[in-house]
Amino acid sequence: MLMPKLRRMRIGPYLSAFVLAVTALATVGSPAAAAPSDSDYITQGFSFSSREEARKHLPELRRRVAENADKPRQQAEQQIDTPEDAIQRAKEATDDYSVEGSSLLPAVAPLGNEDWATLDECRAVHDDDFDNKYFHKNKFSSCYSDDWTFPILERGTGAPIADVQFLLTYVIRGYNGQRYADVQVQLTDWDVDVKNAARWATIAPGLAYRLSPNCVSLDSGSSCGEPSPPYIQVLYGQSVAESLFYIPTTTTPWSGDTNPQDKKGYYAFAPDLLGTHLSGMVSDSHNPLPKDDMRCDSASYGNSLGSGGCLFTQTRSHITLSCSPSQGMTESTCFIKDAFEDITRTYPGAVGTYVPGDEFGSNGPLHRNYHQRDYWGHGEVNNTARDRVRTMCRQGYGANYTSLRTDGLTNDCDEFPFLKTYENEASLFPGPARAVAVRPVLSSHNQEAGNRLNLYYAGDRLLDGDPFYVAIVDRGYCEGLQIPLPLPGGGFGGGTGGQGGGETGGGNTIPTISAAPVTLEANTTGGYSGPIPGVTATDADGDTVTLTNNAPALLPLGVTTVAWVARDPSGNRTTVAQQVTVRDSTPPTITCPDDATYRVLNPSIGTASARDVADPNPSVNSNQPALFHLGETTVKWTATDDSGNSASCDQKVRIIYAPPVAAGKGHSLAVNDDDTVSAWGDNLLGQLGNGSIFSETTAVPVSGLSGILAVSSGDASSYALARSGVVHSWGENLLGQLGNGSRLQSRRPVQVDGLTGTKQIAAGNDHVLALKSDGTVAAWGSNLAGQLGRTGVLSATKPAAVPGLTGVVQVAAGGTPGLAGHSVALKGDGTVWTWGHGLDGQLGLGDHRSTATPTQVPGLSNVVLIAADGNNTYALKSDGTVWAWGDGNHGQIGNPDAAHSQTTPLKVNISGVVSIDAGSTTAMAVKGDGTVWGWGSNASGQLGDDRDCGLHCSTPVKASGLTGAGWIAGGLLHSLVVNTDGNVHGYGGNLLGQLGNGTRKGATTPTTVSGVTAVHR
Repeated sequence: MLMPKLRRMRIGPYLSAFVLAVTALATVGSPAAAAPSDSDYITQGFSFSSREEARKHLPELRRRVAENADKPRQQAEQQIDTPEDAIQRAKEATDDYSVEGSSLLPAVAPLGNEDWATLDECRAVHDDDFDNKYFHKNKFSSCYSDDWTFPILERGTGAPIADVQFLLTYVIRGYNGQRYADVQVQLTDWDVDVKNAARWATIAPGLAYRLSPNCVSLDSGSSCGEPSPPYIQVLYGQSVAESLFYIPTTTTPWSGDTNPQDKKGYYAFAPDLLGTHLSGMVSDSHNPLPKDDMRCDSASYGNSLGSGGCLFTQTRSHITLSCSPSQGMTESTCFIKDAFEDITRTYPGAVGTYVPGDEFGSNGPLHRNYHQRDYWGHGEVNNTARDRVRTMCRQGYGANYTSLRTDGLTNDCDEFPFLKTYENEASLFPGPARAVAVRPVLSSHNQEAGNRLNLYYAGDRLLDGDPFYVAIVDRGYCEGLQIPLPLPGGGFGGGTGGQGGGETGGGNTIPTISAAPVTLEANTTGGYSGPIPGVTATDADGDTVTLTNNAPALLPLGVTTVAWVARDPSGNRTTVAQQVTVRDSTPPTITCPDDATYRVLNPSIGTASARDVADPNPSVNSNQPALFHLGETTVKWTATDDSGNSASCDQKVRIIYAPPVAAGKGHSLAVNDDDTVSAWGDNLLGQLGNGSIFSETTAVPVSGLSGILAVSSGDASSYALARSGVVHSWGENLLGQLGNGSRLQSRRPVQVDGLTGTKQIAAGNDHVLALKSDGTVAAWGSNLAGQLGRTGVLSATKPAAVPGLTGVVQVAAGGTPGLAGHSVALKGDGTVWTWGHGLDGQLGLGDHRSTATPTQVPGLSNVVLIAADGNNTYALKSDGTVWAWGDGNHGQIGNPDAAHSQTTPLKVNISGVVSIDAGSTTAMAVKGDGTVWGWGSNASGQLGDDRDCGLHCSTPVKASGLTGAGWIAGGLLHSLVVNTDGNVHGYGGNLLGQLGNGTRKGATTPTTVSGVTAVHR
């Protein structure tokens, strides 16, 4: 079950900062006997926010246990104080038991229901990393849950025996209608780290942990009943839930009680956790737990609540009063609001502050409601103050002030729901500072406010001395209801000449006002700002009528009830409520990122921008896939505002397969960021394209090439695809693999005959595939196993179409030096097709046959990228998984369960992949986090893991120190990686300089290719 998330509250007074004032000394509970001085082992308890944190500090904890080994082990004496101290702590409380969720509710216990916290709730809060380990769920229930660590050492030597850890959870529960409380305890989640197994075996059976509640009465008329049992003791490894009962009794009210009829008694809990041993083998360790205050009383809270009960006093209550007309107490609440805001020494009404009153001086709560008798029938309430109010009413309104209103409503000037909240330094009347300011309040509003306060007192069990705060909501309604109080001797007409007098006097007719509901369209962030139509007002006397309202400057979306007041110059007024609906029916405006072309499957394509009239932050989402398919994809961006209006735009994202690096048998190629080509490594057959036959250990430019998009490499031949769609080739040509109509090698680039409109090239060892813009494939070079897709020829010196193959979006070519090769094509529908050499199952057709006819690989779909080399084939699916088939003798299938000749696709043990490539007997992958992984042969270190996995790795391993990778290429014995910043790295064999780092020394971890910044757009 999901537990609720709690707000992070300040409950410091319940923890380390809670220090009791010293007025008397007494021993809390029955102190345990001191541990035998000759006990063989010593221990002490420590609580931490987590077990991991405790383990970090174990050396220090053991040192402290050793230092305290010979100190007294009796429980410390507790300082006992008085009820006045408990009341003061209640005033200073900051715990509003304010929580979120469906289980721990932000309210006091319902009538007749304590709504206690459960042990499971406490543990859930602990698991949620709540800051405070001790908190109140409500007035009737507190909860503690925290991890404890008890190191056990050998006495004298300090040698560690074991570190015991467990979760301590307990709940203290007060009862509603009954004068007692109980405690539930449970120790769970045991864990032990044994350092000396033999000695631990003798200690463990008798190891125990004991919780004592230690209840103490704070006043002379109260006492804590004896708990039964006196403590809960749990043996190591057990999980026991028990209840401890206390029965506080109060027969004689204490001398400071202002209302002895309630028979209040004050109590303190100071729980103690004792680590002990039944046979005395381990020293006793007393550990104090958070302290708390409880009050029990015999007050009557109404028939539904019964009488008496026990509750925590360090939890503040709150009452919410609304200015909204729908609550039936607008004027009463508005008056209270005015009084709050006119008192400069505090700002009541805001959460966390107190309301001015007379109970606790300048920072006390509201007094009782102002009635002839209070809720419990305890006689008159402060008639002296009430007489002052009546005097002010007569002074302002005359002797008949109770019926003076000309609108026919009763003007109960002296009947306010609170006694002291209207003491106001800005009084309109002469007299001492903070004299009483009076405003007329409708009797119906006053009655509703008084009734609500009485219910609140009863429901929340408030007695004299209990703190609470007032929150006033819907304050905007008050702005249109400011009722001016006439000055002494003046009348309602204004001026100072008596009733009806003064220069600004006028008629006695009350204005009439009408208001029609209106619906307005939002015109600014958050709602509507501007004039509100639909309201008219007239006066029968012909007086000018002034209209005012309490509408906020910004009307929010939804329905707002606006209070209008019509006034004439004589001060006559009338009010009306208008329903104003603000709606937002205008969709956002959205602008898509620019269309773009990328050469990776997981590009950063930008984010659409959106603006909305009313919503400052409309949500923006898209259907961007985790991995794009090759070709063009339409990404739909949608902006939605808080009202549900939405708008969309389309972005065209084009993905091409254009590798900027390639690796052959002993040489390497890279497309520079200026679209030229660099090469390094073996050059015996001219494969570097610089006119020479000498190998190079650093990069040299390939002669005469510019405007190059991508490169590919065969065994000892090289290829470059120009952005214009033509293909250049150089190097070995014995089998016609240069495609220029001859079999003569070339030390410089030549153009492949008759090939235009090319989108991608892929070279095997001795044959080449070219993907054309119409989705067909051309092939040339060796055809020993039908890898060109035709029969009757052993090789071809010029490109020819592969028959029957259309709708292709990528091609790949494999093969081993001097042996037959195979070909692979990925179609736009996510299927894979193979042909050529199949002896090792590299065609994935379930057998070992070879074929010149492109054939679909069964059971393979949703493929977004393919790779091939040697006698293996690989496919990357849209879900980031990789599938492999073919030769498995070197672990190149990437799955320990693979056969030596895997004839059907098998899932590689890797996920989250965004790109793949293959070497002769290895495979490579880039993950979404930019790391590079490899599997297969590692004899030359071509996996880049410093050969940690050995010479052959059937499970993918991560190349050391590489992040931010974008493109990869595998050769015969070496591997290349291009970072997204254009830096090129190489690792593996380097006898011919193919790593490009200026040496011929192999590298088992990545090294940087000198002088090359590859294209990384």
